[in-house]
Amino acid sequence: KSLYYSPRSSHLKLLKKAKAGLLQQRVTIQLTKGNAMKLRTLAARNDLEVNDMVEKIMSSYLKKK
Repeated sequence: KSLYYSPRSSHLKLLKKAKAGLLQQRVTIQLTKGNAMKLRTLAARNDLEVNDMVEKIMSSYLKKK
């Protein structure tokens, strides 16, 4: 698909785009009621959707590792 949109892209750029798509995954987590409420409150304070807040938290946590 990337080759279709940018036929002059180098092999390295196309490979990088392909790998980026493979790395994105959906993860399901279960939270206690208390933690779910805390997450909703935190998301509301930051004016974000809950899923966006989770993504931000997970990204921050994984960058530290």
